[in-house]
Amino acid sequence: MLRWATLAADWSVARHGTRPTNPLAQGGAVLREEGGSVADTGAQIKFDASAVLRKWPSRNNKPLSSSLGATPYLVAEGTLDECILQFTSKPMSQLNLYEIHTAPQGELITAVLSAEQIIELARLRDFL
Repeated sequence: MLRWATLAADWSVARHGTRPTNPLAQGGAVLREEGGSVADTGAQIKFDASAVLRKWPSRNNKPLSSSLGATPYLVAEGTLDECILQFTSKPMSQLNLYEIHTAPQGELITAVLSAEQIIELARLRDFL
């Protein structure tokens, strides 16, 4: 499992748009843990696919459980790229409350993208 501190360090790249000097050497943290890299997958991600950004209701910055009847509510609707950009504008302390719902695209894009996956996509989208 990825540590949040590692994701937070990677987040500044995604949020501020600065590019790493060698993106393939840095690769994706999620993919590295699975023993591969973005270059190894030959992945083609459709950033123009329909998507919605949703946020879980929370208390003390912790998502409320679905067992209590909580469901994520709509924040933004558009393309995957637009939802990623909306996500990157949110406060760092609240990122764990957001997720993106989109059509699955192979192994990399699942129907529901967690904050960790969104950060990874934001960080790598210019290099895929």
